[in-house]
Amino acid sequence: MFIFLGGPGISASPRLLFSLTGMIFFLAFSGALFSAEVDLDKDVVAAEQPLGTASYSDIRKAVLVKDGAKVESLLSTKRPAGFYQLAGVRDEVLCAEFLEDMNKEGGSAGNLVEWLSSSSRRLAFQPLEESRAMSEWTGVERALEFVSMDVDGDGSIEQVYRRTGIIREHGTQQLMITDEALHERPGKLLPYGPDCLKWQGKRGRCGAAAGLIQHVMNLPANSRLAEEWVSTRQDPIGQATGDAQSGQSIYGRQRNRLVRNVGLGSSAYWAVYRLHKGPVFVSVPTRTFAPPELLVFSMRRNGPSELQCIVMPVVWGK
Repeated sequence: MFIFLGGPGISASPRLLFSLTGMIFFLAFSGALFSAEVDLDKDVVAAEQPLGTASYSDIRKAVLVKDGAKVESLLSTKRPAGFYQLAGVRDEVLCAEFLEDMNKEGGSAGNLVEWLSSSSRRLAFQPLEESRAMSEWTGVERALEFVSMDVDGDGSIEQVYRRTGIIREHGTQQLMITDEALHERPGKLLPYGPDCLKWQGKRGRCGAAAGLIQHVMNLPANSRLAEEWVSTRQDPIGQATGDAQSGQSIYGRQRNRLVRNVGLGSSAYWAVYRLHKGPVFVSVPTRTFAPPELLVFSMRRNGPSELQCIVMPVVWGK
């Protein structure tokens, strides 16, 4: 269960931990990636939008979010039925199904991510035991998890890997989709061993498949595994929000200050749901400064991810 939120007044334990240590926790991320990723919130604005895909600005519409109970009060009870509304639609059938499911009463949890994302159609990831153990407050047992599923409906099972880390007091996750079960074929990853040791050292557990998978997920897009799906080799959130108009909506006039809570960079967790029309991958913001905007994606083997819906609360309070 997630109990860190990256926002004020949500969870006393992690905030106390950070105030006592004064440290930045960086788990399962290479030093090289850290220097680039900590500024991702600003950098994604400059990314190019692939031709033929819908951007955040293409589908985002103005919706009324009423002032309501503060987040602490919301999290003390189950997520109420009818909590969500659509704030952007590309695939009307898919989005209507997702909204109907999410507008059922949610599970009871004392943390933001679990509370926002709980659903009977959300898939459970399995931890890779050989990967790094995470602190209990992160909400996951291990830094690397996976779920096996047919992502594209072709009858073959793909592997969805999810890596968890902490940057600047915020949780962050990354996805990788492959056709093969890499954790069952460590030999395929052995060529990455020396580079893993160079950047991670012994802490990287470069002799195990889980450590090598995490290292591969650290690499730039053009250095990743050739068989990784294009949609996860790129950054789905960055691709959807990287055009100038989306950046202006998300940052407003002050480019360094977020005004919309879309889970950019180091402040998003990923949940996967099995819908009748196919699985969707949903980024869930871990901050609370504004109403959270859940971005709903479809993933493609040979093309960029497709932003299908934007979902927001009907009522929200800081």
